[in-house]
Parts: sequence; structure tokens; C-alpha cells
Amino acid sequence: MLKKVLLASILVIMGITLLFYRVVMPEISKYAGNNPTLWEPDIAQLEAKTALLNNHHERVLFVGSSSIRFWQTLAIDMSPFSVIQHGFGGATVNDVVHFSDRLINAFNPRAVVVFVGTNDITPRQVRPTSEMLGAYRRLVSNIRHDLPTTPIIFIAITPSPHRWSVWPQASETNRLLNDFINSQNNLYLVDTSSGLLGGDGRPDKSFYRLDGLHLGDKGYAVWTKRVKAKLLQHIQP
Repeated sequence: MLKKVLLASILVIMGITLLFYRVVMPEISKYAGNNPTLWEPDIAQLEAKTALLNNHHERVLFVGSSSIRFWQTLAIDMSPFSVIQHGFGGATVNDVVHFSDRLINAFNPRAVVVFVGTNDITPRQVRPTSEMLGAYRRLVSNIRHDLPTTPIIFIAITPSPHRWSVWPQASETNRLLNDFINSQNNLYLVDTSSGLLGGDGRPDKSFYRLDGLHLGDKGYAVWTKRVKAKLLQHIQP
């Protein structure tokens, strides 16, 4: 009897270990930004969904991490602009660079709005600001290869209660990105941080979901006002 229990326990442990390495580890690798190809199923789904839309060249393409993916009212918020919504999971800058041809250039949009970088700077792992700037430069270079004059709007990394401890690094990355953007044509930055901070200078939790990381309805209202205003400055509805 004892041998049977011991054998069963070993089999359970082996099963859990196998599950960890086959399922959990790939997901961890995704969010660590170590292997962009692990996002392939997500990218294929986005491509298939967008293929059903017409007039890609007349649309504004939003691309980036989960804050783009979770923007459930994006199409309504950006009206009268038509949109393409290409947000995926915990994407890093390198992930978007890797898939930029398929997610951006292939659709020849009127304008591109990018939000990515917050998953590169977390309490668990902070990517050096110089590396961040290099990754942003590569992304712009990739887009410009096929879309040389298309307006590109970056939404600056936003502060959040959950990642407030690394806000100094994120803020410095925003500063470097802004300096780069100011040296380029048809490249713009939307800084939403001032609209998300409370009177104490810290993130106002009412703008975020319960996780303290992702925006809630009030947070997206701040984004909508500022992003839409920037679009209206540079393209006609």
C-alpha cells in the first residue's frame, strides 16, 4: 500500500513538473521578453481578425501590450477614425519590433499609435534606459522602411500603483524617447502621466483596475482625450 502511495505521489510530481515546463515556462518566457516567437499564436489571431476588415489603409493602427489589447471601447473612443487594434499580452518593445512587419507595415495604415515599454521596466526586472531607447529606435526604423512618412504616435509609459517603485526609470526612458522623437519628422509623443496622478503626485487608483496595473474606464478616458487630440492635429478624420 505504501509503495502504491509513493508511486502515485511520484507520478503526480512528474506530471506537475512536465506541466510546468510545457505550459508555465513558455508563458513566463513570453512575459520576460526572451523569445518573441512564443507570441506566434497571438499574432496569427490578430492577423486573421484584421484580415476581415476592409480599407486598412484608411485606418489608424494601435499596437502594443495589454493596455492596447484591453481597450474595449477603442473603436468608439477614436470615432470618427476607423481603427485596427493589435494589442497582445505582456508585449515588450522587442516583441513589437520582431512582429512589426506583420502587425504594422503589412496593413499600410494612415497612422500608427504605439504603447509598449511598461513590461520592460518592472519591479522584478528593469531594462537599462539606453537599451530601451535602442529598441524604440529599431522599431521606428522598421516601420519607416515601408511607411516613410506615416505619422507615428507613441503613448509614453504610464505610471501605475503596481509599478510605482520603478517610475523613476520609466520616466527617464520617456525623457530619452521624447528627445529622440523631437529629432524626427512625423513622430510624436503623447504623455498621459499628468492626467493619471493625484494631488499627492502618485497614481490615482481610481484610474486603474483592481490590479493597480491596467487602466480602468477613467484611465482610458484620459488616454482617449489626449491621443485623439494628437491624431486630429496631424491627420484628417
